[in-house]
Amino acid sequence: MALVARSGPAIRRQEIRTRLEAASAAVTTRVFLDTFAAGGRLTVEAQVKDPAGRAVARAGQAVAGGGRRGGGDDRLAVPEPRLWHFDAPHLYRMALEVKDQAGAVLDRREESFGIRRVEVATAACG
Repeated sequence: MALVARSGPAIRRQEIRTRLEAASAAVTTRVFLDTFAAGGRLTVEAQVKDPAGRAVARAGQAVAGGGRRGGGDDRLAVPEPRLWHFDAPHLYRMALEVKDQAGAVLDRREESFGIRRVEVATAACG
């Protein structure tokens, strides 16, 4: 564990949600940034890497300054996902970068996540 002091914008936390679709998985990420100056403009870029480390999806958005903000949602489509299972725990990585107007990286974070199907079935009583 490390404690890092930052004077500028930083990623406070991130939410990652997945949903299986026909031949892909929809991966939605919401990024929460620490306070940065009103009038400032940042770019938040997201990249998904498959279990082998290959980039399979990218997205980005501009975020206006002025207080603590959720950067909004980015939706990325992962084609032909490898599903997580306890016998085959395929993990993806989500890499985030926060950049200033000049393109300099101000903060970076990577999180692991799995894509899987969860079903709830009711048993017939009889």
